[in-house]
Amino acid sequence: MLHNASQKISIWAKVILYAGIALSVIAGFIIIWYGAQAPMLRYTYYHMGTIYQSGSTHGGMAIIGGFLVMIFGSLFSWLCALLMTAFGELTSDTRAIREQLEDVFYEDENDEPVYTQAAESVYTSPAEPAPEASAEPAPDPEKPSQE
Repeated sequence: MLHNASQKISIWAKVILYAGIALSVIAGFIIIWYGAQAPMLRYTYYHMGTIYQSGSTHGGMAIIGGFLVMIFGSLFSWLCALLMTAFGELTSDTRAIREQLEDVFYEDENDEPVYTQAAESVYTSPAEPAPEASAEPAPDPEKPSQE
């Protein structure tokens, strides 16, 4: 249940993406449908016997609101899924790095690292061969030579 968390997070991200887009589109169509079915209303503003404004309204604002719900609801679902997928990739990459570091060394009771693999050579170019250990000790620059 608690293993392979990165794959489970990516599966939930896909579920959130598809469900969020579907619900946004359905909610937008419902808002548009009810806005188109709204009857035309006439309104008049009176104040102390004086007409200030008169006109009529219909569901035009509801139609615009329905399209906005479709667009921004889908974008919000995509953003949530994107963030969840990025978090899932972050967890899988962290696990891979930890496993790779655990393969290279481990620490014993003395808290000194014990290496389980040989270190890689620093010399990688074929033009420069790696120096080999010679049986003769290196000359000490402070001692005078006995020639």
